[in-house]
Parts: sequence; C-alpha cells; structure tokens
Amino acid sequence: MSNLHCIYCASAAIQLRHEEDRFLYGLGPEQIELVVPDMPVFFCTSCGEGWTDWTGELLRLDVTIAYLKSVDADQNYIRTLEKEREIYV
Repeated sequence: MSNLHCIYCASAAIQLRHEEDRFLYGLGPEQIELVVPDMPVFFCTSCGEGWTDWTGELLRLDVTIAYLKSVDADQNYIRTLEKEREIYV
C-alpha cells in the first residue's frame, strides 16, 4: 500500500484485510457483543500489529446505532450518536 506506514514500527510492509470485528457495548449485565462483519484492518507484516482507521470507527458506530434502534433505545442518545457519525463522513 503506497504511502502507508505502520503506526507501531514505521514499516511500509502493510496489508489490508477484511475480518469480522467483535466489540463490547454497554456496562455490567447489560453489556452485549456487537459485530462488524467486514471490518477493514491494516496489518504490518514486519511487526505483526493490526489497526483500523476512521472507517473502522464509523462501521462500529453504524452497528451501535442499528442495535440501539432495534431495541428502541432513548431517541435523544441515538440522535447524539448520529451527529457524532457525521464528523467521520
């Protein structure tokens, strides 16, 4: 990938992979696992570290908003997240 370097070791040996990303949302007994089925992840073949960029954050936010809408969560909170999403777009 041209002009892209590892954020950990500065190597240019970067691969883009798409994988399932699972993350926890909520606290205590209300905590659930949400899934981004096709997360773009950058991997450094030199040091083995992986990371996502703003696209990954946007996908996690989309999944979170979809979940909150499905459980009829507080509409004010959903609107706040949707406004946050606009920052990324």
